[in-house]
Amino acid sequence: MKALRLCLLLILLSSPLLFSQWASQSSLTTLHLLDVQFVGRQNGWVVGNNWSEARGTLRSTYNTEFMRTTDAGATWLKKSLPGLAVWKLHFQSPTLGWAVGETDGRRSLIMKTSDGGSSWVIQDSSNQGMYFASVRFVDPFNGWAVGAPSYPSHDSIGAICRTTNGGSTWVAVNNPNIANPNDIFFVDAQRGYAVGYSGAIIRSTDGGVTWNEVARALVSYPTGPMKEPLRKIFFVDRDHGWAVGGITGVETKMRTSDGGLTWLTDNISMGGSSLHGVWFTDVNNGWTVGGGVGGLVIKRTSDGGVTWTKQPVPWTNGYFYGVCMTGANEGWVVGDFGRILKTSNGGVTSVGEGETNIPREFTLNQNYPNPFNPSTAISYQLPALSVVTLKVFDILGREVIALVDGVVEPGEYTVVWDGRNSRGDQQSSGIYFYTLSTSERSITKTMVLVK
Repeated sequence: MKALRLCLLLILLSSPLLFSQWASQSSLTTLHLLDVQFVGRQNGWVVGNNWSEARGTLRSTYNTEFMRTTDAGATWLKKSLPGLAVWKLHFQSPTLGWAVGETDGRRSLIMKTSDGGSSWVIQDSSNQGMYFASVRFVDPFNGWAVGAPSYPSHDSIGAICRTTNGGSTWVAVNNPNIANPNDIFFVDAQRGYAVGYSGAIIRSTDGGVTWNEVARALVSYPTGPMKEPLRKIFFVDRDHGWAVGGITGVETKMRTSDGGLTWLTDNISMGGSSLHGVWFTDVNNGWTVGGGVGGLVIKRTSDGGVTWTKQPVPWTNGYFYGVCMTGANEGWVVGDFGRILKTSNGGVTSVGEGETNIPREFTLNQNYPNPFNPSTAISYQLPALSVVTLKVFDILGREVIALVDGVVEPGEYTVVWDGRNSRGDQQSSGIYFYTLSTSERSITKTMVLVK
């Protein structure tokens, strides 16, 4: 009997998905779920549409489905809105909310509800060939929406609109070139931020009347630096914010701790998944979701975004588009094919697990891109607390620079080498070696710098 119990325990411990705390929930739809929001624990909304199928037809026929719960997801009610494609929503209270998207006729769409989503009133559909991708209110009166042209090119310029009367009227404002804006977030009636396809982060301090670029997500490829799209931005207070995005297998994350004046671009994961949603409950604990090249992904951080840990999910294909946490432990994720996940413990994925999933092996990944110019990303994993060095050497074996040198917690990490030595001098084209070492072992790989 003891042997049987031990065998069962080993089987359970070897299968992390059995302990995955992102549990699949029953859904009333198979449409692409693009957003989820809760006001408190009880009242929540999920919205999805058939945008990918409709866009592939000669004459688009959109359909949107809202699902609402008033009992923390125990039961849901569904409402269909044919002829509309809603992308995002924002609720100020259990009854008052807005939703944005586009109509069958390729006109922009802003809608308002005063009864929790049972009925909707169109407030604006004045822009032909435009869709609104995001909406944000800070109170029942002051709100903003961002949009982009339907079927935009990567360099198309969209629009930013604002209202001061609850959406009765919307006015277009100054819009610097953030190209196809994806999301907007205001921390109060004066200070706000928006992100777009070009990787730019713009900031307003006058209620959205004027905007200025404060940062841009750039990733270096052999052909030169490229703009990486940012898809979602979130602030937990006036100082601490995060933006996520990426495309073509580049997972991009940015963060600020000074109100958006300066941004750090870190944890760029080559070959990873593009990120579409992000949520923080405080300055340390956050979640981000996405999909694509690297598969469906939910990641969690407990150090403000310095490091992220991937959490198991029950599927591999498609995208997750939205995440909303109602507290430090409870939250929701939505995505393709009507998928809804819920966690009641923050997504902790195994018995006795702490804040992060610990890698099982000591690993050094191949740098990406390779060859590269002017910079490249190097990722590695540590299964235990270690004194670590990550050094770059030239072809003669001379040390060029130490990228990491010190005590490192177990986890997954990515560092970027900009092709310079420890004095800041740009290095010449050629073959270089990078070595990850601990007291127990070391791994060396080769990379090529081209000019």
